[in-house]
Amino acid sequence: MAVKHRDHLFLGPNNGVLSLLFEEEPGIKVQLAETPGTGRTFPTLDILAPVAAKLASGAAVHDFGGPWPNGNA
Repeated sequence: MAVKHRDHLFLGPNNGVLSLLFEEEPGIKVQLAETPGTGRTFPTLDILAPVAAKLASGAAVHDFGGPWPNGNA
């Protein structure tokens, strides 16, 4: 998942750890889309690292998935 809060971007697994960073609801939460060929053995390498590289190059967080479904992140 990706979270944008106060001009900062955070990437992490959907295990609740990002919710510990914020006292209030973050502005944007994105459910990252899985791309073809994405393995399930090491999601940090397979999903988060390529997204982080593209975000660092100026891509928008919405380019990588859709809005987070209602509920806790």
